[in-house]
Amino acid sequence: MPTFDSQKIVTEYARTLIRVKAKQIVRRPGFSRSDQPDIEQELLVHLLCQAKHFDPNRASLNTFVARVIDSAVAMLVRDRGRSKRNPCSDAEVQSLAEKVPQPEGPPEPLARLISRRDLERRTGGASISDAE
Repeated sequence: MPTFDSQKIVTEYARTLIRVKAKQIVRRPGFSRSDQPDIEQELLVHLLCQAKHFDPNRASLNTFVARVIDSAVAMLVRDRGRSKRNPCSDAEVQSLAEKVPQPEGPPEPLARLISRRDLERRTGGASISDAE
């Protein structure tokens, strides 16, 4: 297999594709616009790590770049979904039936205290500000 300079793989096409894919990812639930630079960097690093596998006898450079970036995007989305389903061991899980003391009145079940905004944040139904 011929060796390939990993710096030559970062063409204008690769930069544009990474930027476009990062913009697409940050529109998905679970991501925010502030994640875009980090995602672009992760995609670039993944491309550079895979550069050693490029073989011009098997595919064009643009095809190789597109496949590697598409694969990295799929892994990022899958990993984010996995971390949402199974948060780190430090996450505190509470039952919605658990009663929560109120400043005025009797304790209320947690399910009654959850707002529409909480639901939208959990399901990705509402956009998240850059500060959040």
